[in-house]
Parts: sequence; C-alpha cells; structure tokens
Amino acid sequence: MNEMLNSINEFNKTPDTSKNSKISESFIMDIPVEISIEITKINIIFKELLNLEVGSVINLNKSPQDPLTIYANGKEVGKGEIVMLDDTIGVRVLSWKEEKK
Repeated sequence: MNEMLNSINEFNKTPDTSKNSKISESFIMDIPVEISIEITKINIIFKELLNLEVGSVINLNKSPQDPLTIYANGKEVGKGEIVMLDDTIGVRVLSWKEEKK
C-alpha cells in the first residue's frame, strides 16, 4: 500500500521548472513522420468489387495532370505531382496547405 501511495505522490509532483524543461529541437527533428500520397478516392458498389480480378483496370476518373494529395501522419499537408526519377517515380511538391487561423 505504501508503495502505491509513493507512486501516486511521485506522479502528482509538480515538475521542477528551475531546469530547462523544453524539449530540444534536435529531439523533435528526429521524430519519424509517415508520408503518404493519395491519387484519388472513388466509390464502387460491392458487386463491382467482387467482379475485380487480376488484370482488371479501375477507372480513377482523374486526369494525370490533376494534383495528388500529400499526407504527413494522416493529415493533409500539401499537393504534388508525379515525376520520373530514372527508373522510379517521385512526387514534386506543388504547394503546402496553409494553416487555418
């Protein structure tokens, strides 16, 4: 019981603000961020999904010139376009999403 009370007291202690209590910028800069690129979203009915097989083509109803959406950890952050990089593809950033004020 005393051990549990000591743990609760330790948890409820006011932090020591006399020391530098800010997180260092280098710590923040090393946090991983997952980037994902979305071409588009479409809706189909379940019957159409069941009819898909290997080799089926899904019409995305989108022009190749339309911008892609760039996400960072699931949050939309910008727009981009597909570019060729030797034998691979990449995404050129066209714009960053503006912060709402």
